[in-house]
Amino acid sequence: MSLQYNSQFFSFRRTTIPKQLMEDLENNIDASNLELNDARVTGSTSPEEDMSAYLSDRRKCKMSVIENDDVMKFVFAQFNEVNPATDIWQFNLSYFENVQYLRYNGGDDHFDWHNDMMISDDKNDPMTRKLSMTLMLSHKEDYEGGEFEFASVRAGQLNTKEINLDYGDILIFPSLMEHRVKPVTSGVRNVLVSWVWGPLFK
Repeated sequence: MSLQYNSQFFSFRRTTIPKQLMEDLENNIDASNLELNDARVTGSTSPEEDMSAYLSDRRKCKMSVIENDDVMKFVFAQFNEVNPATDIWQFNLSYFENVQYLRYNGGDDHFDWHNDMMISDDKNDPMTRKLSMTLMLSHKEDYEGGEFEFASVRAGQLNTKEINLDYGDILIFPSLMEHRVKPVTSGVRNVLVSWVWGPLFK
């Protein structure tokens, strides 16, 4: 399945990765022996701001940075499959950020409204996050709640769009889009996330 929501900056692409490829990915993740820690947030939106991350009630889940080369190559390949060089955004992209594994446990794990924008602290060649990616590792029946939701303002009206992701779904969208993960009320919601950086928007 492939879904595209129009407009350059307020748009997304969604497709589903074949089951066999997903099973291979999960085997590589299991082999990584991930150590999960409390996820943090950062408020940095310019090179002058503090880049350090901190704990916040806005975000409650567990996370680990994946350093397994097979996992990273797989994720980057899937990103390029969904978002070819001639993409709808036509962003100037430079490099991928490391892949993160996130676990939302039932009972209120969530990530409140936010965008993924961040600017590097290299003042000579500043970069910013331009595209975000979410890859769902859980089946719909594995958890309740945890819906992914976008928000935008058009003609003075707040618009939201809920995306119900299932196992193998990959979602790509501009990092400046406001989004959230609603509280997971039961079960476990596991995802991979990553971001693509590029030169500052002109």
